[in-house]
Amino acid sequence: MQPDNPELNQPDPGAQPPAEGEQQPAQTAEAAPQTGQQAEAERTPSLEELLRRAELLAAEHHDAWLRAKAETENVRRRAQEDIAKAHKFAIEKFAADLL
Repeated sequence: MQPDNPELNQPDPGAQPPAEGEQQPAQTAEAAPQTGQQAEAERTPSLEELLRRAELLAAEHHDAWLRAKAETENVRRRAQEDIAKAHKFAIEKFAADLL
């Protein structure tokens, strides 16, 4: 640790104190980031909001996946039924031709 130097903590004797209506540059520099941080915090959604959005998106994707899976199963089932019908009618036609 460095010892406190009283000379560094003393104000400059030649410097004039700011008027009452004026702010020191250090104070305005501190105020700007605070308002910037506050504005950014207001624009940035909270973790709860991000979680809620992610859960809604996941639910939508899950629903879309289930619908796509059901559609695929329906297409497969219809194709199998079409193949079974084609075999059945082919056999019936062959039997009718024999008679």
